[in-house]
Amino acid sequence: MGYLFTPPGINTEIFHQLKNHMTMKKLFILFAVASLGFVACNNESAAEKAEDSTLVKIDSTVDAKTDSVEDHSDSLKSKLDSAAGAAKDSVKAAH
Repeated sequence: MGYLFTPPGINTEIFHQLKNHMTMKKLFILFAVASLGFVACNNESAAEKAEDSTLVKIDSTVDAKTDSVEDHSDSLKSKLDSAAGAAKDSVKAAH
């Protein structure tokens, strides 16, 4: 098929059979490799215990650090308030 005048001695049917045979071999190899990939991905070790990936661990040191930061900010605020009050008093005394 495909030739306008095919010589009577050439049988083109064998070429089509070989083409189909090669395509089937390629598909078989593709499916074999894909199945090996699925088996390899599903074969995890049983020793590992399942863990929740969204598990949030709470660190108690963070709470202690935030408490100390709040203490420092409170002491700085009181120092600034006293300094501001002293500055207002000195400005009022200068007038």
